[in-house]
Amino acid sequence: MAWWDLPRIPEPEIMNAEGEVAAYAAAATEPYLDALDNAWVDKILDWGISAGSALDVGTGPGSIPLKLARRNPNLRLLGVDRSPVMIREARRAAADENLTDRVCFLVGSAHRTCFPDDCFDLVVSNSLLHHLQDSVGVFREMERVVRPGGLVVFRDLRRPSAFSYPW
Repeated sequence: MAWWDLPRIPEPEIMNAEGEVAAYAAAATEPYLDALDNAWVDKILDWGISAGSALDVGTGPGSIPLKLARRNPNLRLLGVDRSPVMIREARRAAADENLTDRVCFLVGSAHRTCFPDDCFDLVVSNSLLHHLQDSVGVFREMERVVRPGGLVVFRDLRRPSAFSYPW
């Protein structure tokens, strides 16, 4: 196999080791990553979802819903992740910031949520896609749970192209 023909190999879907979760949560507070997340959250809010309910699919330690909650008190936010350790970290962070009245975190799958059709005004996903074998199924689930006229927004890593990879 040539270097320009590298297969797509998703990262493990569940990050559940205590040390791994702690490192991931700490990395999100690094100034350059925090600035990227802040800019993304500001852009989401600029697109006009000013009130209602929001779902964060693959929430990890909950940094995106917490940022959304801090910037917009009219949003109720729910984060889901398959990792119980990530959800425990997200719940701790929400409690530390006294946001548990508007932000909730549940263990759940991005592939099939327990929510009814058309129930969220906003559905977001940050850095989940590179973990998924079946990203199309997750896109369909996000589409199913967002209300007509709602907003679905996702963001993920951009790895070097196959041509730039060796350098």
